[in-house]
Amino acid sequence: MRKGILVAAALLVFAGGACKRTPTPRQVLWTALGTEPFWSVEVATDVITLRRPGVPDVIWPSAAPSEVRPRDAALDDSGAVQARIWRARRSASDALLEVVIRPEPCSDGMSDRRYPATVTLRWQDTTRTGCAVPGRPTDGANGPRP
Repeated sequence: MRKGILVAAALLVFAGGACKRTPTPRQVLWTALGTEPFWSVEVATDVITLRRPGVPDVIWPSAAPSEVRPRDAALDDSGAVQARIWRARRSASDALLEVVIRPEPCSDGMSDRRYPATVTLRWQDTTRTGCAVPGRPTDGANGPRP
């Protein structure tokens, strides 16, 4: 009996090692893009990724965003978020990355696509503006990878 239990336990150990775990897909919170020059930013729960043509992706650790809400209830009593701001550094000496997403309609200026939000990206003394969509677009709204 004891030998049977040991054999069963050994089989479970070997079977468990043989099973491959499917990695959990990254949860993308926002995808933003801009033109002239082309760029895109993917804000996920764990990382922020900046993509630009012809250069390697730049990746920062992601944290929860700051939320900007109306300060004057007389102007807007909905309490709706007016902006979400992510700030990140890869190291203490690295330039600060700031991604600001506002719920304002946006057009990319090159197509008829409409987006539900605007984005401002600040990094390395450069400010870029563009459009954003919640999650990862499934309809090709962000076009091919730049």
